[in-house]
Amino acid sequence: MSAQLDNLTNLQPVEGFDSPNTMHFISLLCDDHDCASLNEVTLSLDAPKVETQCVGCRKPIKIKMKAFGYAFTKEDSDKKEFTPLLQFRCTQGFAPLYYTFDDDWQAEVESTGATVPVVGLSDNKELHHDINDEDGNPIGKIYNLETAFVPKSAWETD
Repeated sequence: MSAQLDNLTNLQPVEGFDSPNTMHFISLLCDDHDCASLNEVTLSLDAPKVETQCVGCRKPIKIKMKAFGYAFTKEDSDKKEFTPLLQFRCTQGFAPLYYTFDDDWQAEVESTGATVPVVGLSDNKELHHDINDEDGNPIGKIYNLETAFVPKSAWETD
């Protein structure tokens, strides 16, 4: 994940990355044909393993994830680099295409230390999020929000 934070830090799921209630939505592309949008899987620490099949060709899909993310900080933002959210591996012949955020996220306002809800991250197409206080006054911004999949040569097993 990468983003630019303005007057915000510690962007993370409301219950944290290690919560079994934090959902991760990943769309997979089947190497055999182009039906990526139909191959979305939902993972959480409560259900870290999913076995299903490709919607187009019925090829079996096994996917396993391990959350190891941490709150995305202002320092991470200033580096303008991606930081990890989770690790997963899936059946050969499938590749991750995109990640969709669960909509229950929060951030800390740098100037006050208050924790505020962050709504709308589930829409990856919206790359600019204004954060307002209860009275509608602007208190921070999230922009250039991106996710990317980075292959890892070795993935530790449980």
